[in-house]
Amino acid sequence: MSFFRKFLPFRRSKGVLVQSSPRKKGSEGIVIPKWKLGQGEKPAIDFATQIYVYTHDTMTGTVIDFQAGQVAGPGFHTTMESDYEEVKVKEKTAKDFIDDLNLGLNLDEKMQTAAGECIAFGNSFWWKPEGKLDDLEILPLTAVEKIFRNERGKFEKTKETTAAKINDKLGYKLTTAYGGNIIPPDHMIHFRWHPVNNEAFGSGVMRKLCAPMDVGDGEQRKAFFQIKGRIINASDQILEKSAASNELWNFPGKDDEDVKAWAKLIKKLPKKGARFTTNVEGANVLSIVPEVLRGWNQVVELILGEYILGLGSPVAKAMTTPGYTEASIKGAIELHEKMLIMPLQRFLKRRIEENLWTPSLKTGGFEPIKAGVRLNWGFEEKLEVETMEVIHAWETGLIRTGEARTILIEAGGWPLEKLEERVPVGPAGVLSDTEWDVIHRVIRESVLRNVRRKQADARLG
Repeated sequence: MSFFRKFLPFRRSKGVLVQSSPRKKGSEGIVIPKWKLGQGEKPAIDFATQIYVYTHDTMTGTVIDFQAGQVAGPGFHTTMESDYEEVKVKEKTAKDFIDDLNLGLNLDEKMQTAAGECIAFGNSFWWKPEGKLDDLEILPLTAVEKIFRNERGKFEKTKETTAAKINDKLGYKLTTAYGGNIIPPDHMIHFRWHPVNNEAFGSGVMRKLCAPMDVGDGEQRKAFFQIKGRIINASDQILEKSAASNELWNFPGKDDEDVKAWAKLIKKLPKKGARFTTNVEGANVLSIVPEVLRGWNQVVELILGEYILGLGSPVAKAMTTPGYTEASIKGAIELHEKMLIMPLQRFLKRRIEENLWTPSLKTGGFEPIKAGVRLNWGFEEKLEVETMEVIHAWETGLIRTGEARTILIEAGGWPLEKLEERVPVGPAGVLSDTEWDVIHRVIRESVLRNVRRKQADARLG
């Protein structure tokens, strides 16, 4: 049927042949409404408000910093494909080249910042001035006012962007305070974490805590950070009214002048207390204890529970609720790692490898795909070997003298000088140089796989 429709642009409708309208190219749909193209896209909640809450609310800042430490605190190391180790540019392998780049950019510290910004605000903007990495800087979040994209959510010019007159605006528009310029997309590495509804900006936990919500009938629920702040203020007022000592001094049969005289004396009593006597018959002091607002504790618990849930960390609940055992806290940490830490680590890893390392390797004269330089979280584990195992492998001819010395130096910490050799000199000496290379490559790849597997098992507990 499709063959005939190709040459006969007609369709039958209730016995009548009707010519079919050809589908226009690119008419399947768009991801950004046309009215947004000319205006640009702004963050749902301005970054200034989110940052204010993060820096002023103790619980919020502490939980986010804790999570950022879980993501980037362990540090990272790099690995590369063993088959590409022989390729060197200016006496450096691809791994050496990237390690030097990371050191020069202070990437470890920048990763810590990016982790915190992604968790809290869903975005981190790394600016490459003039498109160069030498002066890579992390822009303040408040510097980015809006983002201009085409109807497909990309930064290429189209008929729609031409009609909206934004071809010269495609990219990241800075606020007036930061110059008001447009930063081209190829000059920016945008860590866009958890975008909602394909928005130009990412979304962090602060958005949920700072967003009000319509509840119907024209009413609006305040943002949770405001509700929490009001509860703390109300608790302080209740404490002042309820915790202070309220007393009623009773002097039966005394006139107003006598009562006023006693009142002056009572007001002068020191806070630490005093003792005095009176011959007024029936005189006494009554303590007045006001009734605390019924159900107030339950209200506070409900709001704080919702707020902690909004922070996205079960660890905060475990650490702030009495009765949690060490095992419960450990379980909460493991759950949190699977829910947030590991996904965010994968996200940061891919962005760094694709948007930072790949173009750098190309510029440096390497082939990124063949080099396979990868970011691995945590410190690089050294191969643990027994000295006698190394000696036995050398005696049986499994490894050569130079390889045995290298293992003893790198894994055993022996103060030996490396011996470069390309011929079999072990006692067995029965394998050709090519066979030694094959065995060496297989052993090395097996060791690397075991190390990576141990790292993954350690992270998953």
